[in-house]
Amino acid sequence: MMDFHWYPGHMTAAIREIEKNLKLFDAFIEIIDSRFPKSSQNPELKALFNGKKRAFVLTKGDIADEKKVRSFIDQSQKDGIAAVSVDARSISDAKKIRDVINSLSEEKKERDRKRGIKGRPFRAVVSGVPNVGKSTVINSLKGKASAKTGNVAGVTKGGQWLNCGGQIELFDTPGLLPKKIEDQRSGLILAYFGSMNDELFMQEELFAEGFLLIREMCPGLIGSYSNMDEAKEPYSFLSEYAVKKGLLKKGNEPDTKRAAMLFINDMRSGKAGRLFLDDIKEL
Repeated sequence: MMDFHWYPGHMTAAIREIEKNLKLFDAFIEIIDSRFPKSSQNPELKALFNGKKRAFVLTKGDIADEKKVRSFIDQSQKDGIAAVSVDARSISDAKKIRDVINSLSEEKKERDRKRGIKGRPFRAVVSGVPNVGKSTVINSLKGKASAKTGNVAGVTKGGQWLNCGGQIELFDTPGLLPKKIEDQRSGLILAYFGSMNDELFMQEELFAEGFLLIREMCPGLIGSYSNMDEAKEPYSFLSEYAVKKGLLKKGNEPDTKRAAMLFINDMRSGKAGRLFLDDIKEL
């Protein structure tokens, strides 16, 4: 069984900063991945913000299964959680995110009006697991590159306040994983899609575990993407995939490590097709 644990010190520091300022925050906006909206939530943050207004912004909606994403959003709204699926790089989708934030702030503004309070900003924490697209969301709201972005985990190291206009202030945190990931399946998904440091894992092993999950949850996708037989045992598939892609070592041996990362990166980027990896029955 693979060990899915990565919790660098800056995450501990960020949680302490949130706890210290908890009374300042009116809402919690969690950035999650449309392809695995349950697995990309942080249950520890949910507990920390218990009683606060809450919203989901589902990133990478353009490379997820639209029907299943819609089911998740509908269920979230029934639970009283505002939710929107976006491609955070899209200008029109940035407006959708802003609309969700504005809807969260209305109740607070009305309460302030009744109390005779004027000019107090609406403050929300924006957080998500590493590499989920949080900084891209922040930058789309600001209209410029205020937050660092990257395709590896841990780009943003410290929290920062951002003024998004209209009396809205957002506290942008670094990517935050749970201290302990209880569910092995969620740990695999987070590792496979770059929320943990890739150097922690043997790439062929990560490929094989993810291959089996994707084959189970998205039957036919691997075969369509690779033009190969996805029913094969993962390591046999990987060797043939390396040869097909021309990834060879000395002596024409398949370079399975490079092949594993090519396959994983194509899954991460959406090049392989639209994914949905959470069990819809458990959402």
